[in-house]
Amino acid sequence: MVVPIYKKWEASSARIQIVQREKIIQLIAFFSDFQHGTCMNFVLKGTDQIESFTRSGKFGIRIIDAKFALPSKEESAASGFVCLDMPEYPIEHDDIAIAFDKEPG
Repeated sequence: MVVPIYKKWEASSARIQIVQREKIIQLIAFFSDFQHGTCMNFVLKGTDQIESFTRSGKFGIRIIDAKFALPSKEESAASGFVCLDMPEYPIEHDDIAIAFDKEPG
C-alpha cells in the first residue's frame, strides 16, 4: 500500500500581487524569512477553483489543486525577482491557502 506524504509549507509573512498582461493573470508572492525561497509566481486560469474560508479568526482564500513551480532557494541577486513573460513550468499541484488578518471590505 502506498501512503502519500504531505508536507505543509507555511510562510508567516508574504506580499501578494495579482498582475494581468493581456489575457494572462498571474499570482506573485514575495516571502520574508521563508526557508524555501524568496518568491514565486504562477498563472491563474479560469478553470481554477477558488473558495473562501475562515479559520482561527483569519479570513482567506484557497486555490484548489493549484498548478505551480516551487520557489527557488538560490542565493543569487536575481533570486528576489520573477519572470512575468515566461513563468516557470508548473511541476507541483496542491491547494494554496492565503490568509488575511482582517476581512476584506
